Amino acid sequence: IVLAEPTQARTGFDFELVPLAPAGCGFRGLCLAAERFEVEVSWRDFSGFGERAGAEALTDDAGYFWFLDDENVEMVAKVVDACAGPNPGFWFFAAGLTNFEVETKVTDLLTGEVKTYRNPLGQPFQPILDTNAFSFCTAAAAPRAAERPEPEPRLPKLFESCEEDGHALCLNDGRFQVEAFYETFLGETGMAHAVSLTEDAGYFWFFDDDNVEVVVKVLDGCFAAEPRFWVFAAGLTNVEVLLRVTDTETGAVKEYRNPLATPFQPILDTGAFATCP
Repeated sequence: IVLAEPTQARTGFDFELVPLAPAGCGFRGLCLAAERFEVEVSWRDFSGFGERAGAEALTDDAGYFWFLDDENVEMVAKVVDACAGPNPGFWFFAAGLTNFEVETKVTDLLTGEVKTYRNPLGQPFQPILDTNAFSFCTAAAAPRAAERPEPEPRLPKLFESCEEDGHALCLNDGRFQVEAFYETFLGETGMAHAVSLTEDAGYFWFFDDDNVEVVVKVLDGCFAAEPRFWVFAAGLTNVEVLLRVTDTETGAVKEYRNPLATPFQPILDTGAFATCP
């Protein structure tokens, strides 16, 4: 992770993230932490093509980005208010399901301070767990945003092979069941709660439904020279995580473990399941 000065221009892209327009927070990115912070993302692929990422809010503090297809989650980000802690400030966490070049710009709209993070082309997106991102805390922060309307409930998916019971994601037409388990530094263990995002992607939370911890997607790569189903995952945590993916048609299981005290390492497994029809 490379931090850049707020005034530095983009060097790896043909365009720049220009100053925020008068439209205010949300004009180009995610508005997080009571609309005090705006997160903007730009990307470039291996052909040299690049543009701004599309943004979708998940909670008041978290959201995700897509690049070419709004059904394909590529990156998730959150801002954590740690102003009540021993080292007061706002933390910035991000994780990605891509190996494209990515630039992430976070702006504190109260102070004007900017942080920029870059992931190089060809490198699996390295998790960002920046607990020193913004040190300025104040009671005079931007007023709390009006409550977002609850999203329309998704119709339950009635698959015989996979059941979305609040702890499991049913992805790729319900063929793949994804579960996550965690263990904290205090030895507390549990099964993560699952929230569907698209037909192929979803996320997990551990203790607070506003706190996104892990995002995962299963893609159909059966068109490729080596036909496989692909598993991509990323996390915004450093607790121990076991991610279990089950192909309910064949019974094949893949497990991915992230050790305790290790920033969740990106999973870009394009050889996950050799079980194409």
